Amino acid sequence: VFENCTVGAKYVETMIVGGSSTVGGFVSFAEDCDLTFKNCVNYADVAAQSGDKSTGAYTGGFIGNTEYANVVIANCVNGVYGETFVQSNGSAAAGFIGNAYGNITITDSVNYSRAITKGKENWAPTAAGIIGLFANDSAQTHVLNLKGVKNYGDLETLDQWYQGAGGIIGNAKSWNGVKSYIYIEDTANY
Repeated sequence: VFENCTVGAKYVETMIVGGSSTVGGFVSFAEDCDLTFKNCVNYADVAAQSGDKSTGAYTGGFIGNTEYANVVIANCVNGVYGETFVQSNGSAAAGFIGNAYGNITITDSVNYSRAITKGKENWAPTAAGIIGLFANDSAQTHVLNLKGVKNYGDLETLDQWYQGAGGIIGNAKSWNGVKSYIYIEDTANY
């Protein structure tokens, strides 16, 4: 549980949380776990500088990548409007979670960071305000709940191939007939 935690400082000139593949402001990769954020803030830029095709390049203001994780984000803020960014040179960049395979609940939270993707051929790069990619695998159903979530961050896709952008969710997929469910209430992209 992360409670009342902060990464970076609102008035510091530059702070970057960076890496070469999967990067998150608080957590890079969460697998098969329960993870909760309450009243947390990320003021830092978050950037995956190069993508490794075997692992993807997922970047999120809070979490880069989740697999089979149960995640709750409540009353949290990512970024400072017009000043911070979340960037991926591979698959997905988003305000809160780059790649989400699991059960995700986000409530009463706001993203201000700009999401930027500079993807590679056949990677289907996606920039999104809240979740870059939400999907299941071939064996398990996942659920995404968004309530009272706002995105004020701009979206940029700097790619000559496929370019995707979504104010709230960049891309949602189900594999091999196993369905995932998305519930959205009182949520907006500005």
